[in-house]
Amino acid sequence: MIPRLSSNVSFKANEIGSARETYETLMANNNKIAQTQSNMAAKFMNQVPMQGTAQKLDIIA
Repeated sequence: MIPRLSSNVSFKANEIGSARETYETLMANNNKIAQTQSNMAAKFMNQVPMQGTAQKLDIIA
């Protein structure tokens, strides 16, 4: 038989915070993602030698 849950247990859905808190959380998360991507791009650019300034690069697709 399944035992009863204690009386102080409650199940709630995700509570919606204020619009300002939600916005600030979203912006902080977006800034974190953007910073991570910028760091990765900087690492990539440091590893790949540049072809030179103002040189035409032929791309064959």
